Amino acid sequence: MEDPTVPEKRLVLHPATAAARRHDRQRAYGSHVRGHTVDNTEVLALMRRHRRLGLLFALLQITTGISLLIVFLIWPELGRWQPIGSIPFAWIAPGPVALGSIVVSAFIHERCAVRMDDVWSKAHQ
Repeated sequence: MEDPTVPEKRLVLHPATAAARRHDRQRAYGSHVRGHTVDNTEVLALMRRHRRLGLLFALLQITTGISLLIVFLIWPELGRWQPIGSIPFAWIAPGPVALGSIVVSAFIHERCAVRMDDVWSKAHQ
């Protein structure tokens, strides 16, 4: 039985906090993620999937560098070829190859990670 003399408790929010909750922004505490409560084991499983994805793309970068080295070992004339004046191709190629693979890999990794987050978020609403 409620006592009629006790006033009802009300939660009063700062206008910015109320607006953030209306727009479903992420909160900074505990297991509250984007407007819904989740189990810590589920969050840790998502983090493990992200870690595996990151390691996969790191291995892709290492493989790209090693494969370029193997190409120069197998085909040494390519490494000594001088397409621009006196600078050998072995000094020119790693820059564009490595940077290009990093840019492409980062773009694909970001898309995969966002898709993984979206699937997880929709499954836990």
